[in-house]
Amino acid sequence: MRLLILIILPILGGLIAYLLPNIRGKASTIAIQSVSVGIALYNFMEVLGGGSYSLVLGNYSEVAGITLTADLLSSVMILITTFIFLLCIFYSMGNRKLESHFFFLYLVLQSCMTALFLTRDLFNIFVIVEVCTIIIAILIMYKNERSLYDSLIYLMNNTVAMIFFVFGIAVLYKNLHTLNLYQLAVRMTEAQLSGSYVAAYALLLTGICFKCALMPMFSWLPRAHAASGVPTVVSAILSSLYIKTGIFVFIRLRSIFLPLIDIDGYLLWITLATSLLGVILAVKQNNIKLILAYSTISQIGLIMSGILLGGYVSEAGALYHLINHIIFKSTLFLCAGIYIKHYGHKDIRRMSGAFRSLPLVSTACIFALLGVTGAPFFNGSVSKYFIQYGAKGTVAEYIILLINTGTIVYFFRFFRMMWGKREESKSVEAGCPFKGGAVAILGTLSLVGGIFAQRIMVVVFGFDHPIDPGLYIQKALIYFATLLLCWIYFRWRGDSVGRSSIIFSRRYSPSFNGISMMTCMFFMVTSVAILLVNRV
Repeated sequence: MRLLILIILPILGGLIAYLLPNIRGKASTIAIQSVSVGIALYNFMEVLGGGSYSLVLGNYSEVAGITLTADLLSSVMILITTFIFLLCIFYSMGNRKLESHFFFLYLVLQSCMTALFLTRDLFNIFVIVEVCTIIIAILIMYKNERSLYDSLIYLMNNTVAMIFFVFGIAVLYKNLHTLNLYQLAVRMTEAQLSGSYVAAYALLLTGICFKCALMPMFSWLPRAHAASGVPTVVSAILSSLYIKTGIFVFIRLRSIFLPLIDIDGYLLWITLATSLLGVILAVKQNNIKLILAYSTISQIGLIMSGILLGGYVSEAGALYHLINHIIFKSTLFLCAGIYIKHYGHKDIRRMSGAFRSLPLVSTACIFALLGVTGAPFFNGSVSKYFIQYGAKGTVAEYIILLINTGTIVYFFRFFRMMWGKREESKSVEAGCPFKGGAVAILGTLSLVGGIFAQRIMVVVFGFDHPIDPGLYIQKALIYFATLLLCWIYFRWRGDSVGRSSIIFSRRYSPSFNGISMMTCMFFMVTSVAILLVNRV
């Protein structure tokens, strides 16, 4: 019954927020959301101690009915989802522009994400994703006509991608006569490779890889996540949490098809290229939110690369990096929202003296930066170590090293803005204690997740692999050497990275037709790759 409560309770909180006046509605929302976090924690502890737990809605069999199942991965995702939503609502307490109907939609989005983590039916996943797409489109353009176009582009292109997904569901159902994930996994082991399965996998991958913002289908993400006027808490949820639903579904699909179709090698190069391209485009940006948005593309590519490397070590590192990315990217987006309010603009080149003006927020931001760049003793350091360890001795190892170096380069611009002349705040809201408290908690977790990384990985993933001191020290030396080179470069050239003559434009933004064409190209290339690799 707790699984159903985890889905229904956020909607109840949203309804109460809608009916009550602004301050009371927000306070009641925080109270109900705190209960949700408690139930999610209880569910995680129960699954950790007793294994997976399932609930079938209605008087139906497990295959015919709607089955909700909490395994260890889904329980972790639900726990961190409810916790981040709680902190984002707390962060928004002082924002008078966000009214009761905003929080209703916001919490319905949380409910849908929870349902997606729990459902074990492909068609239910499709329906939930479509509902989420509509809600997100509304949240992007909330009280802001400037982001209407970006919202519509997001809505229409995601709809196109999910048409591929639903066609893949239809082909799969025609061949295996079920959409239950467990039944699909069993029947797939008995199936014979044919054109129908090739088409089904290519269609499903196209839809879900679009959600993961893989190359070349990634331009919708910075457009939506950093759209002009989009609420900061929406950007934080989209970039840190919602995009992880795509990775979650990808993991499920890959495990189903892997006994029959293995194209991990092809997808690995796609994800590495995506991560590298994300780094290049992030370096080109001057808009603080666009830097973070393109950084998300790079980090998602890195996470999926770790999964596709195929080793137990790299996969565990990728899953831990997935959790870490939720923590430090939430922190960075929320901090970015405070800096934008404080300075009155988004141009990172014109921001300075942040640590003197906002010491608590800037400390949390620095902790998150140290995490995402892989500084020793911070959470990203350990997860990146295991991903790179799994790629040891391959070309992928050097590409990952280059990606990590690029990450330090563009985030060094954040480090630079911490120092310099102090500037007076352009908004009273920037100094809101609710905002400072939320980012302080998240920033602290970036440090805690590094110090206790191995213990957390043992508890959450059952992963107990020792860290080689020599390799870890070598990684730390490379990190500090890169920081030193960045410092020398910026001292010599100033903040001219955004004006550097790299091939790509500052904002890579194809039209709706362009993105749709790239989606079709991805489907065709993936189909050919499956045929060539598996020789159908």
